[in-house]
Amino acid sequence: MDRGEEALKYAHFTPGSGNCGGGDWRCIVIDEAHLEAGGYGVSLALWDGAPVIAYFGQDGLGRSVVKVAQPKAGGNCGVLLPLNVPTWQCDVVDDGERQDGYHEVGDAISLAVSPSGRAYIAYHDATDGDLLLAEQMFPLWLPLVQRNP
Repeated sequence: MDRGEEALKYAHFTPGSGNCGGGDWRCIVIDEAHLEAGGYGVSLALWDGAPVIAYFGQDGLGRSVVKVAQPKAGGNCGVLLPLNVPTWQCDVVDDGERQDGYHEVGDAISLAVSPSGRAYIAYHDATDGDLLLAEQMFPLWLPLVQRNP
């Protein structure tokens, strides 16, 4: 997190061709996270050699949210310059909305990814003082086709 720019950034080592960290690191802005003064939640894990990042941000109303970002060509965030092509997918995991009203979520985050690629995010609900666990569900269910011999 770059608290000065209120943005989530990703850096990778590129000797001699970087744009930050003395010229050996390439840094890109993934998401304009709009941090609050007290929010420090960010966690990174690798799956199949690619980074997955869970982080604390804010929505357009200034309310805390838990988000996840991962590389994806044609995604919705992390613009690659000079082509202006989004190279990451950023999604809201928890928007803080509950039946009893809005909850402050995400100021402490931990991310793990199983060998099968399923993500688990543990984070704090400051409103109730609870520890929450978000589990990634499979986005697609493939149909089962059986054939008689």
